[in-house]
Amino acid sequence: MRNVSGLTDANQNAAADESKKRRIQMEILILESDIRKLNNEKNATDNDVRKMTLDEERIRVELDKKKNYLAKVAQENRSKEDELRALRKKLNLL
Repeated sequence: MRNVSGLTDANQNAAADESKKRRIQMEILILESDIRKLNNEKNATDNDVRKMTLDEERIRVELDKKKNYLAKVAQENRSKEDELRALRKKLNLL
């Protein structure tokens, strides 16, 4: 009986070890999958950040152009208003 009992215990231990191995292998696969998913998300986010940085530079250049144009238009407007006032004074003097 002891041999039979010993073999049964050995078989149960081997089965338990196989079960543990399968469980660990499954956990490894799940973790590897999670890591791949996180790496893909990281790469996508990194690409988005790079694209946004380029967009930010483009927007900054466009903004500077618009500010310069606005300053130029404002100066021209002041000049035209000064010229208009001068002409109105001349007209009033006549």
